[in-house]
Amino acid sequence: MQLVIDIPDDLPMNIVQQYVYDFKEKISALKSNEDIPAVSIKRGSAKHLITFIADDFNAPIEDFKDYM
Repeated sequence: MQLVIDIPDDLPMNIVQQYVYDFKEKISALKSNEDIPAVSIKRGSAKHLITFIADDFNAPIEDFKDYM
């Protein structure tokens, strides 16, 4: 795996080094975390994830008016 980070040239080196160190720590913590819960793919298992649907969700979009 290769990771590319775009860092501004005017950023001080100590901040870059701290950022890279923190990033490595977070990645190693993710790798060592073996107790990740299984994801349910049953129907209705994502009900708690959708918290808001606009009233005009199914309304036609004006930008596509020419194509309808």
